[in-house]
Amino acid sequence: MHADVWPQVCAALGTGLPIEALEVAFQETPMNLRMLELARHLRARHCVGIITDNKADRIDFLRKQHGLAEWFDPIVVSAEVGSGEDHTAIFERALTLVGASPAECIFIDNTEDNLVVPSALGMWTLHFDERNEIDTLRSSIEAICASA
Repeated sequence: MHADVWPQVCAALGTGLPIEALEVAFQETPMNLRMLELARHLRARHCVGIITDNKADRIDFLRKQHGLAEWFDPIVVSAEVGSGEDHTAIFERALTLVGASPAECIFIDNTEDNLVVPSALGMWTLHFDERNEIDTLRSSIEAICASA
């Protein structure tokens, strides 16, 4: 949890900051509205979840702040699983939760290195970068679904 490391963060910064500053930062996390719309569209026919390397308290806050559970199920968090995207356990947990085989799943990430493990498990993978080309992503997803 962030509260556990907050004193060390403040010490490293050389200043005491109230932990509430972190909550303000969480509140300022921008939501990609076009990605949410894509998730809503896909959810009509597919399971759409989140697999993320994050602290549990941050994701809990964002779940509540933005109603993520309405858009994504499951939401699998590294801090809760004890495994990041560089190990298979987080992906295996997600597969168990949705009752799917790797070949039935697409993992999308903005960091290409995070695609290595799910690809090795047999998942389809897509790199979605900062250009935010949702239409291209949608077409790629549809092409995979059509071929699977």
